Amino acid sequence: MAVKTKAEQSEAAENTDAQGHNNLDVQGHNNPEAQAVEERIREQDFERVPYFVRKPEGLARSETHFVVTLNGKNYRYAYNTELMIPRCIREILESKARMQERAENRAAELRTGSGGGVNLGTY
Repeated sequence: MAVKTKAEQSEAAENTDAQGHNNLDVQGHNNPEAQAVEERIREQDFERVPYFVRKPEGLARSETHFVVTLNGKNYRYAYNTELMIPRCIREILESKARMQERAENRAAELRTGSGGGVNLGTY
């Protein structure tokens, strides 16, 4: 295992952004255009968009908020309120809703016995 000199460590630090992404192009040169594109993508991901989350049935009255975790950061929002949330959080919530719907549809298929021979009814 090779040990890096101080100069090599300094150069490596210059070629990475705050998130640790490499800012070098294929030839190993700094690429400001690539950095600008990545920055625009990050800004677009965190652009605020409107979203409404209805409180699911069956939750206790005291449960008025929900939490979404993205890359180790928690975002807490209230149910039944028009929200302005980052686009990336909206994508997570929409994906969750789609997966929940697919799971409920599949469970209904399996309960009726039309899902390939597996019956999840009573034991």
